[in-house]
Amino acid sequence: MSSQTLWIEAESFSASVVERPEWRWQLGVGIIAIAQSAFDLGQPVGPWNDASFTRGCIGIFGLCLIYVAGFRIRFGTKGVIPRISSYKCPPTDIPRLLARDTLGLALIFTFLHWSNEKYLQVPEPFFLILLLVTILAALHTLYVWLVVSGILEGSEEEE
Repeated sequence: MSSQTLWIEAESFSASVVERPEWRWQLGVGIIAIAQSAFDLGQPVGPWNDASFTRGCIGIFGLCLIYVAGFRIRFGTKGVIPRISSYKCPPTDIPRLLARDTLGLALIFTFLHWSNEKYLQVPEPFFLILLLVTILAALHTLYVWLVVSGILEGSEEEE
């Protein structure tokens, strides 16, 4: 047997063993990175001479890690972009998910108003990161709706 044949056999053997990818460390580091954006911990000013921007950059990095961890939990595979065939959402769940996203947006705008009125003291990037997460969740819910029961719904023969 050539080394190429052994490599192909080893690859096909490893593909048959289904193992869920690791996601715990990404979730933990992501939560810590987003949580630090809610507090002024004396972050470095960085080359842009603005500690608030540094907090926002670390928070966005945490958001990316949480997305990857959530993808691995939800779909059980490595990656960042799901295939359309991997969505298995009953159409009756979509209004509930949209209501959750709308409530999240309303709460963020309420907290942002309280922060501007000085009732709540948090750094500026915190609400921007939360707003980004909520808007992305709402857009994702709309996309799933389009795929599951909307105009992007395909027949079984197309897949």
